[in-house]
Amino acid sequence: MSGTNVQLTNNQAMRAAGANNGVGGAFWLNEDAAVEFTNLVMTGNQALEGAGFFVSTGNFGGSQVTLANPTIQNNVALVRGGG
Repeated sequence: MSGTNVQLTNNQAMRAAGANNGVGGAFWLNEDAAVEFTNLVMTGNQALEGAGFFVSTGNFGGSQVTLANPTIQNNVALVRGGG
């Protein structure tokens, strides 16, 4: 998957119950997937983990994120991974 001039702003993933809830406020990449963004703006997102991106390692070597000219700011995670 790829995108140009993408804005991911003011998203929330704050649910605390159950596995994998509250991750990836703006974007959750899972199961060995790949994304590429050019001119990405990711601001003001909140989550328990991974406020901007939450990237799972997957079963076959992991997921991959490629960013060209990103703006990542003011993302807040309670546990880890604010940006």
